[in-house]
Amino acid sequence: MEAAFVEFALFAVAVVLVYRILRPVQAHLESLILRLLDPKERRITDAEIVPENNRKKRKE
Repeated sequence: MEAAFVEFALFAVAVVLVYRILRPVQAHLESLILRLLDPKERRITDAEIVPENNRKKRKE
């Protein structure tokens, strides 16, 4: 029983260490995965918040 707990504890420590190692490259990995899933999709590089009263209605 004690060996199973020690194995579980070591596994948990290994998962936390891998998570901390990969945390700085998370954004790069996410963008790579998104490009692999849909290569034609364009990323939004710059966006501007428009106040509610300045929005114009589109003509249909």
